[in-house]
Amino acid sequence: MLWARLSQAEIFAGYSYANLPVLNSRSNANGQNASATVNIYRWFGLTSDFGGLFGVKATELVNLSITTVTEQLAENLHTFMFGPQVSCRKGRLTPFAHFLVGEARVGETPTLVNSSNRAAFLLGGSFPVRATSAGMAAYGLGVDVL
Repeated sequence: MLWARLSQAEIFAGYSYANLPVLNSRSNANGQNASATVNIYRWFGLTSDFGGLFGVKATELVNLSITTVTEQLAENLHTFMFGPQVSCRKGRLTPFAHFLVGEARVGETPTLVNSSNRAAFLLGGSFPVRATSAGMAAYGLGVDVL
Protein backbone atom coordinates (compact mmCIF):
# COMPACT_ATOMS: atom_id res chain seq x y z
CA MET A 1 0.00 0.00 0.00
CA LEU A 2 1.34 3.40 -0.98
CA TRP A 3 -0.07 6.63 0.42
CA ALA A 4 1.32 10.12 -0.03
CA ARG A 5 0.12 13.45 1.26
CA LEU A 6 1.15 16.49 -0.67
CA SER A 7 0.29 20.11 0.15
CA GLN A 8 -2.79 20.20 -2.09
CA ALA A 9 -3.31 16.52 -2.92
CA GLU A 10 -3.49 13.06 -1.37
CA ILE A 11 -2.57 10.00 -3.45
CA PHE A 12 -3.28 6.35 -2.61
CA ALA A 13 -2.42 3.06 -4.31
CA GLY A 14 -3.03 -0.38 -2.87
CA TYR A 15 -3.94 -4.04 -3.25
CA SER A 16 -7.54 -5.22 -3.46
CA TYR A 17 -9.06 -8.67 -2.72
CA ALA A 18 -12.59 -10.01 -3.09
CA ASN A 19 -14.32 -13.37 -2.77
CA LEU A 20 -17.25 -13.29 -5.19
CA PRO A 21 -20.12 -15.63 -6.09
CA VAL A 22 -19.72 -16.95 -9.65
CA LEU A 23 -22.04 -19.59 -11.14
CA ASN A 24 -22.73 -22.01 -8.26
CA SER A 25 -19.47 -21.41 -6.36
CA ARG A 26 -17.25 -18.65 -5.00
CA SER A 27 -14.07 -17.32 -6.59
CA ASN A 28 -11.11 -15.27 -5.37
CA ALA A 29 -10.20 -12.08 -7.19
CA ASN A 30 -7.06 -9.97 -6.82
CA GLY A 31 -6.61 -6.43 -8.03
CA GLN A 32 -5.59 -2.88 -7.31
CA ASN A 33 -7.10 0.39 -6.22
CA ALA A 34 -5.81 3.92 -6.75
CA SER A 35 -7.25 7.27 -5.73
CA ALA A 36 -6.28 10.91 -5.74
CA THR A 37 -7.91 13.74 -3.80
CA VAL A 38 -7.31 17.38 -4.69
CA ASN A 39 -7.90 19.48 -1.57
CA ILE A 40 -9.72 22.70 -2.38
CA TYR A 41 -10.04 23.67 1.30
CA ARG A 42 -8.48 22.10 4.39
CA TRP A 43 -11.71 20.17 5.00
CA PHE A 44 -13.05 19.68 1.44
CA GLY A 45 -11.65 18.00 -1.68
CA LEU A 46 -12.56 16.25 -4.91
CA THR A 47 -11.70 12.55 -5.22
CA SER A 48 -11.07 10.26 -8.20
CA ASP A 49 -10.99 6.53 -7.45
CA PHE A 50 -10.11 3.71 -9.86
CA GLY A 51 -10.16 -0.01 -9.12
CA GLY A 52 -9.91 -3.37 -10.79
CA LEU A 53 -10.41 -7.02 -9.83
CA PHE A 54 -9.04 -9.79 -12.00
CA GLY A 55 -9.04 -13.57 -12.20
CA VAL A 56 -12.60 -14.40 -11.20
CA LYS A 57 -13.09 -17.96 -12.50
CA ALA A 58 -15.58 -20.78 -12.03
CA THR A 59 -16.47 -24.08 -13.65
CA GLU A 60 -19.82 -25.85 -13.61
CA LEU A 61 -21.03 -29.11 -15.16
CA VAL A 62 -24.43 -28.89 -16.83
CA ASN A 63 -26.13 -32.24 -17.42
CA LEU A 64 -28.43 -32.12 -20.41
CA SER A 65 -30.59 -35.05 -21.47
CA ILE A 66 -28.34 -35.84 -24.44
CA THR A 67 -24.89 -34.75 -23.19
CA THR A 68 -22.88 -33.07 -20.43
CA VAL A 69 -21.54 -29.55 -20.98
CA THR A 70 -18.81 -27.86 -18.96
CA GLU A 71 -19.42 -24.15 -18.51
CA GLN A 72 -16.40 -22.03 -17.58
CA LEU A 73 -16.65 -18.34 -16.71
CA ALA A 74 -13.83 -15.78 -16.37
CA GLU A 75 -14.62 -12.22 -15.18
CA ASN A 76 -12.87 -8.89 -14.63
CA LEU A 77 -14.36 -5.85 -12.87
CA HIS A 78 -13.26 -2.20 -13.22
CA THR A 79 -14.64 0.85 -11.39
CA PHE A 80 -14.22 4.55 -12.19
CA MET A 81 -15.60 6.81 -9.43
CA PHE A 82 -15.57 10.57 -8.75
CA GLY A 83 -17.01 12.84 -6.06
CA PRO A 84 -16.58 15.15 -3.06
CA GLN A 85 -14.68 14.27 0.12
CA VAL A 86 -14.95 15.91 3.55
CA SER A 87 -12.03 15.51 5.99
CA CYS A 88 -11.47 16.36 9.65
CA ARG A 89 -7.73 16.96 10.08
CA LYS A 90 -6.57 16.60 13.69
CA GLY A 91 -3.01 15.56 14.42
CA ARG A 92 -1.92 12.25 12.86
CA LEU A 93 -5.47 11.01 12.22
CA THR A 94 -7.63 12.32 9.40
CA PRO A 95 -11.12 10.79 9.31
CA PHE A 96 -12.93 11.36 6.02
CA ALA A 97 -16.23 10.68 4.29
CA HIS A 98 -16.89 10.73 0.58
CA PHE A 99 -19.77 10.20 -1.83
CA LEU A 100 -18.52 8.76 -5.11
CA VAL A 101 -20.45 8.07 -8.31
CA GLY A 102 -19.25 6.73 -11.63
CA GLU A 103 -19.40 3.49 -13.53
CA ALA A 104 -18.57 -0.17 -13.16
CA ARG A 105 -17.49 -2.33 -16.10
CA VAL A 106 -17.67 -6.11 -16.07
CA GLY A 107 -16.02 -8.24 -18.72
CA GLU A 108 -17.02 -11.91 -18.88
CA THR A 109 -15.78 -14.72 -21.07
CA PRO A 110 -18.05 -17.76 -20.81
CA THR A 111 -16.84 -20.94 -22.45
CA LEU A 112 -18.99 -23.99 -23.22
CA VAL A 113 -17.26 -27.32 -23.80
CA ASN A 114 -18.99 -30.56 -24.83
CA SER A 115 -17.86 -33.14 -22.26
CA SER A 116 -19.06 -36.20 -24.19
CA ASN A 117 -19.06 -37.41 -27.77
CA ARG A 118 -22.78 -38.13 -27.94
CA ALA A 119 -23.92 -34.77 -29.29
CA ALA A 120 -21.71 -33.70 -32.15
CA PHE A 121 -23.91 -30.66 -32.89
CA LEU A 122 -23.00 -29.06 -29.52
CA LEU A 123 -19.37 -28.18 -30.14
CA GLY A 124 -18.96 -25.38 -27.66
CA GLY A 125 -17.03 -22.14 -27.88
CA SER A 126 -16.00 -18.95 -26.14
CA PHE A 127 -17.68 -15.56 -26.53
CA PRO A 128 -16.65 -12.43 -24.58
CA VAL A 129 -19.37 -10.23 -23.07
CA ARG A 130 -18.96 -6.69 -21.72
CA ALA A 131 -21.38 -4.67 -19.61
CA THR A 132 -21.21 -1.14 -18.20
CA SER A 133 -23.51 0.32 -15.56
CA ALA A 134 -23.68 3.25 -13.17
CA GLY A 135 -21.87 2.76 -9.88
CA MET A 136 -22.04 4.48 -6.50
CA ALA A 137 -20.03 4.32 -3.25
CA ALA A 138 -22.36 6.26 -1.01
CA TYR A 139 -21.17 7.16 2.46
CA GLY A 140 -17.63 5.88 2.06
CA LEU A 141 -15.81 6.34 5.36
CA GLY A 142 -12.13 6.00 6.21
CA VAL A 143 -9.22 7.20 8.31
CA ASP A 144 -5.80 8.28 7.08
CA VAL A 145 -2.89 7.94 9.54
CA LEU A 146 0.25 10.00 9.03
